[in-house]
Amino acid sequence: MSHQLNDTTAQGYKIFLQSKDATILQDNGSTAFFFLNKVLTPPTPNLNMMVGVIDCEIPVSYYNINENNNTLIVNGVLITLDDQNYNAFNIQDTLNAEFVSRSIDVVVEFNQNSNKFTFTATSGTVNLSGGTLYKYLGYTEAQRDTSVTILKSENCCNLGGTANIYVSSNFVINNLNSNGQYSGVLCKVLTDAGGGSYIFYEPSEIQYHIVGNNSVNNIVISLRDDELNTIDFNGLTFSITLSVQFSYKRQLQGFDEFLLHTHDKKENINYDPETPEKPEKTPV
Repeated sequence: MSHQLNDTTAQGYKIFLQSKDATILQDNGSTAFFFLNKVLTPPTPNLNMMVGVIDCEIPVSYYNINENNNTLIVNGVLITLDDQNYNAFNIQDTLNAEFVSRSIDVVVEFNQNSNKFTFTATSGTVNLSGGTLYKYLGYTEAQRDTSVTILKSENCCNLGGTANIYVSSNFVINNLNSNGQYSGVLCKVLTDAGGGSYIFYEPSEIQYHIVGNNSVNNIVISLRDDELNTIDFNGLTFSITLSVQFSYKRQLQGFDEFLLHTHDKKENINYDPETPEKPEKTPV
C-alpha cells in the first residue's frame, strides 16, 4: 500500500521483521541481521527510496542492573552485582552483604526522602574509585577517588532503567544525534511499559527518511538504550514493521541565483537603521 508521500506510480510495500527469524541474532538479542532474497532498490534511477517505521513490539525482559552497569570499586575492591531488577533497598542490602563478606568497613544507607545513597566508613575512610554502577547510585565523577568518612551522593539515584530504546538500521539516512553527528536511528521508542510486558510502538504519524543506499540486500536492526549500549532481552525477541515508499528526485530551481542573492544581501548591502526599507549598495 502506498503512502500519500509516494507521488510516483511505483507501489510501496511493507517489510515484516521478527528477530526470531533473523539470519544472525547477536548482542544478547538486540542486533538482528536479515539477508534478503530481494534487493531493495528504487524501480528507476529518478526515484528516491524512503523508509519509515510503522510499528514495533519490544519485550521488557531486560534488567535495570546488567552487564553495562553492575560493577562498583569500593576501597580498592571490585563488587559485581548479579544481573537482575533492583530497587534502591535491594541495592542497599546487597552491597552491605557484599561489604561484610569482603571485610570492607563501609555501611550503605538509602534515604527514600532524598532518594540518595550514603556510604559511611565504620573505620578508616571510604573511597569510591570506579566501576559502572556509581553514577546510577547518584555519585558524580567529581566524587570518585576521594577518601572521606561519609560519602553522600550528589545526585538522586536512577534505577528506572533506560527511558528510551533507539531503533537503528543500516539504512543510510540523515538523522542526527545529540552531538550533531549523523545517525542511522529510525525512531526512538519510549519505554512506557512495566517489566514482564511488551512495549507497543505505533507512531501517530510515520516519519519517512530518504535512503542514501542505492540498493539494500540486507537489513540490520539494532536496539540500544539511552547510553547506546546493547540490551540483553534474556532470550525474548522483538518485531518491527517497515514501510518502503518512493518519491521523485527533484532539482532545486534557481539555487545558484538564491545563493548569490543571499551572499549579496549579507556582504554587499549596508542597512541604514534610520531607513531599513531602503538599503544602499556598497561600492565594489
